Amino acid sequence: MNIVKKFLASAFLIVLACSASWGQDAVAKAVTAANNHVLVREYDKAYSYAAFLVRYYAGKEMPAEALDACERAVSGWADELRQKEDSERILALEQGLSAAPQSVKAKAADAISWAKRADEQKKLAEAERERQDEIQKSIELERKKEAERELARQRERKEFEEKEATLRAERERMAADQQKEIDKIISENRSLEERREKLRADERIASQNLQVELETQRMESDKKFRDEMTRMIELSNKSGVQAFRAVAQTSASVIVGLAILAFVVLAGVVIVVMMSLRQQAIQHEQFQSTIAAMTNLRNAQDLSLMALPFASQGMQALPGTSAGAGARMLEQKTGKDASSPPDGNSPEEIKALYEKCLTYAEQIDVATNRKNASKRVAELVYKISKSLGYSEQDSLLFYTVGLVYDIGFLNIDPVILRSEHISEEQFATIKTHTTIGTNMVFFIDEKNRNLFKDGVSMHHENLDGTGYPKGLKDAVIPYIARVLRIAETYTALVSSRNYKDIKDRDSAIRELYEHANHYDAEIVKILDNIV
Repeated sequence: MNIVKKFLASAFLIVLACSASWGQDAVAKAVTAANNHVLVREYDKAYSYAAFLVRYYAGKEMPAEALDACERAVSGWADELRQKEDSERILALEQGLSAAPQSVKAKAADAISWAKRADEQKKLAEAERERQDEIQKSIELERKKEAERELARQRERKEFEEKEATLRAERERMAADQQKEIDKIISENRSLEERREKLRADERIASQNLQVELETQRMESDKKFRDEMTRMIELSNKSGVQAFRAVAQTSASVIVGLAILAFVVLAGVVIVVMMSLRQQAIQHEQFQSTIAAMTNLRNAQDLSLMALPFASQGMQALPGTSAGAGARMLEQKTGKDASSPPDGNSPEEIKALYEKCLTYAEQIDVATNRKNASKRVAELVYKISKSLGYSEQDSLLFYTVGLVYDIGFLNIDPVILRSEHISEEQFATIKTHTTIGTNMVFFIDEKNRNLFKDGVSMHHENLDGTGYPKGLKDAVIPYIARVLRIAETYTALVSSRNYKDIKDRDSAIRELYEHANHYDAEIVKILDNIV
C-alpha cells in the first residue's frame, strides 16, 4: 500500500511539475510539502517529495532549501525504516538515491549499511535453513532406509527362527527315533542277557551232572580196583599157603618156597600200585578235558552272543586300551549287577546320552574340519577324570561333555572356521561359540544340563582371568571347564592342520607347564602321566 501511495504521489508531482511547466513553483511546493511532512513525521510522504527533487536536480546543483529538505526527509525515512528493520525498502532507498547529492546519501548511509548486513545475514540464514532442510531430508531418508533395513532384518530373523524351530523339531524327532531305537536295542540286550543267563545256568547244571557222572564212574572204578586187589591178595595168600605146605613136606624146597612167596607178594604190590596210578591219571585227564571243553564252549558262546549297541549303529566304542573296550565297559555298566551312579544317572541314561552326543560330535568335526578331534578330547577328559579319582559314572558323564563342548560351532559359518587366516571381526564371531552353545544343549536332560552348559561356555576361561567370555578366575571355573581347556589345547598342539606347527608330546606338555597361569597344574601333571 505504501508503494502505491508513493507511486501516486510521484505521479501527482510529475503531473504537477508538468502543469507548472516544471517551474520553480513546483520545486518550491515540493520543498514545502517535504518539510511539512517531516514536521508531522510522515517521512514516507516527505521522501516521495525528496525523490522528486532528486530526480528534478539530477546532474545539477541542488539549492540549499531543496538540499536541506531532501536531507531531512531521507534521514527521517531511513531512520524509520531502520527501526522497522525493513531492509528491503532501505535497499530500494539506496537505489532511489543513486543520483542524489553526497550529503543526502550520507543521511541514509548507516541504515543502508545495516540493511546490507541484514540482507547478508538473511541470505546466510536462508542458506543455513536450506542446508538444515537438506540435512533433515537426508536424516529422514536414512531413517526410512534404516526402517526398511530393520524390517528386512526382522523378516530374516523370523525366517531364521522358523528354520531354527523346524530344525529343532527335526532334531527332537530324530532324538525320539534314536531313543526308540536305543530302547529297542536295550530290550533286545536284556532278552539276550536273559537267554545267556539261562544258557549259563543250563551249562552249570550240565557241568554238575557231568561231574556227578565222572565221580560215579570213579567210585565204580575204585570199587572194581579194590575187588580186584582183594581177589589177587586172596589168590596170593592161597598160593603162599600151598607153597608153605609144599616146603613143610619137603625141607629141601623151603628156600625156594620163600623166594617164590616173596616174589609173588612183591609183584602183586607193584601191579596194584601201577594200576592205581594209571587209573588216577586217566580219570584226571578225563576230568581236565571235560572242564576245558566246557570252558571253551562257554567262552565261544559268550563271544558269539555279545551284542554291542554301538556296533549295531556304526558308532565308535568308548575309550579303552583296545578296540571295542569302551563299548564293553559301558555294556558292563548296564548289566544286571551294575549299580546306579551316585548322581542318579542310570546306566541306560548314560548310554542314551552318549549316543546323542556322539552324533553331534561327528557334525562338529565336519564343520571344523578336525577329524575325530571331539573324540580325542573326550577320551583325554575321561582318562584324566579316572586318574583323579572320579567314579566311573562321573568320568563317563564328563566324556559325553567332551564330545559336544564345541557345539556352538554348528551355528557359525564353516568358511570362517576353516580359514587359515581370520580377521579380528571373524575371531570375535568365532568366540561367540561359547555363548551360542549354551542354547544348543536342549537335548540334554534337565539334571545334567548345567554341567554341559559349564563345559560349553567356560572351556576358554584361564585361571588368571584372561580367558573368555567372562574372564573367570581360579576356583570359580568348574572342573569340567578346566579339564576341557587342557585336553583341547593339548590335542590342538599335537594335531595342528599346519604340519609346521605340530608339536611332539614333550613339547606340548612343556608348553602347558610354561603357561601355569592359564592351566590347572594338577590336571596338567595327570595328563603328563597318561599320554
